[in-house]
Formats: sequence, C-alpha cells, structure tokens
Amino acid sequence: ESLIASLGTYDPITFDDPLFFYRDCDGGEDIFTLRALETLDANGLDALLERYRTAAVAPTAIGKTVSEHAWYLAVSASAEQAALLSEGATYSVGFEGELDLKGKLERIDRSGDRRLMVFKFNGMPLGFDYSRIRDVSIDYGSIEGYRVPTSSIRYIDGRTCVYTVYGGQIFLRTADIAARSGDWCYIAKGSAPLELEDGEVCVGLGQNDFVVVRGRRLYHLKIVE
Repeated sequence: ESLIASLGTYDPITFDDPLFFYRDCDGGEDIFTLRALETLDANGLDALLERYRTAAVAPTAIGKTVSEHAWYLAVSASAEQAALLSEGATYSVGFEGELDLKGKLERIDRSGDRRLMVFKFNGMPLGFDYSRIRDVSIDYGSIEGYRVPTSSIRYIDGRTCVYTVYGGQIFLRTADIAARSGDWCYIAKGSAPLELEDGEVCVGLGQNDFVVVRGRRLYHLKIVE
C-alpha cells in the first residue's frame, strides 16, 4: 500500500501459475534468460557476460518473479574437457565456499572450437550465493592407482607390465591399466599376477616400486649394476 501510494498510479499484474517474488535486481534478468540458454554456444556466453558487465538495473525495477526453482549453469570448456562428460549424466559441481551440488548435464553445444555445457539443478541449499558469475569445478570421476609413464609399459604374454628395480635386480610386475592421460598411464591396484614360462610368478605393481622408464634387453630377475 505504501508503494502504491508513492507511485500514484499502477497497473495490476496477474499470473496463471504460482510465482516467487524477489526484491533484488542486478540488471541481468533480461540477459540470462531461458530463451537465450536454449540456443546458447560458448561465444554467445562470452557476449552475454560482456553485456552483463556493463548492465544497469532499470530505474523502474522493483523486483523479479521466478516461476520455478530450477537453476541452470552454463560453462564453456575445451573440446577435450567436454569429451570427458556425457549428456544426461549427473555430476558433482563444486562452487567456491559452498558444498558440492549434484547437477544434470542437460546439453553440450559442440559448435565452434569450444564447447558449452549446460547443467540443471533443483532445490538449491539455503543461503546459496546466486551470483551471476561463479568459478566452478566439475568432478567427472576419480581413479585410484599408480601413475607411471607410458614409455615404461611392456607387453608380456598379452599382459601389460612394467619392469622395476630393487637392490640391483630387475623384477617384472603386472600393470593393468585403469586409464590413460597424455604421457601417463594409471595402473590399477592389485593387478593380477602373471606366471612366466619358467614357472616364475610376477605379482602386480605396488606402492613405492621403482619403475624402469626406459631400457633394453631387460628380463625378470636380471642383475644390474
């Protein structure tokens, strides 16, 4: 009533669906819209962010209405980074100073050199920071094992193995590869043993083993200086 009295004139606004009303406006309400999100790509996100940095709150703005509490996050990434994720899957997204939240990857735009990933969240926690621009981290999975250079991998009897050295002697160790990344291989813990033709049994690579990165004419139990 006080607001109406101060304005002098007003127009009634009606809605068919229940809405939430928020007093705060930051000038981005007409920039970051669901309609813009539907066809947004990485370059388009850059353009929206630039518009927002120079945006001003309309002098007539008294608040904003929200029809649902679904919240969307648009993130640009390289093609290599986006290739690690799958549309429709749910990922843990970390926000600085906040608890990690579960978000569904709804869309990956693959136009251009970069990729745009759109995550959807439902039910944000109380006190969440709804700033338009946030730094985030995306956890797309974890691997537990031993990291060794790809150059150390040997193929023995159809198995991936590595040579290790201990006390001046070479030992063959099985090394089942859990994942690869660039010049590195990640070896699963507890790789199954391998029995050689002479009956010697080679166990799996273990923690603190010294892996031979390069070498020629190596064999199990070879003595080295």
